[in-house]
Amino acid sequence: MSSTQTAHAATSIVLASASPRRAELLRMLGVSFRVAPQDIPEAVGNGESPIETARRLAAEKAEAALASEPLAAGEVVLAADTIVVLDDTIYGKPVDRDQAREVLNRLSGRRHEVISAVAVGVPAVTPAEPSVLQIAHDCSAVQFSAMSVHEIEWYLNTGEWRDAAGGYKAQGRGAWFVDAIHGSFYSVMGLPIHSLYSILKRVSFRFQR
Repeated sequence: MSSTQTAHAATSIVLASASPRRAELLRMLGVSFRVAPQDIPEAVGNGESPIETARRLAAEKAEAALASEPLAAGEVVLAADTIVVLDDTIYGKPVDRDQAREVLNRLSGRRHEVISAVAVGVPAVTPAEPSVLQIAHDCSAVQFSAMSVHEIEWYLNTGEWRDAAGGYKAQGRGAWFVDAIHGSFYSVMGLPIHSLYSILKRVSFRFQR
């Protein structure tokens, strides 16, 4: 798959994600889109850096959507992946409450990194042309306050840890425990908007007025 630029204009996005946060951000931006989640295993590869992992997972989701979704004229695929990194360990979405508790205990009182990667796939117009895949990523740092055992259990009871990298949502009740964000808040939410904007401009996306 080519990573070169494309001259084909697009006007709408196929969001290859079930994340309500990413859909919320696209609505905020006034972008026309539809949702088409892709079931891709979010496994960490041997020898990969955290940035490589996030970029690969975003790319795999975009490639899956390009291969499986019947795309209308003017549609491009958008996929993203967000991971939390602390002490060189990657934390994705907790599989259960016990794992979420373990992760929150580790994040408590510490500063961790949030890496969000975004991939935009443009389908081939003719069989002779390759599809185009553009990938970018953003790194932000989040400082957590110290969380007591009671606070962690209270937060787990909210259920926000589900489907959230690192077991928390900074745009939800998890905000109670975020001392500071150094970088992009939107990237921490799961969609690096500025990086996405740069890619969409490169693929000649037509933004609505």
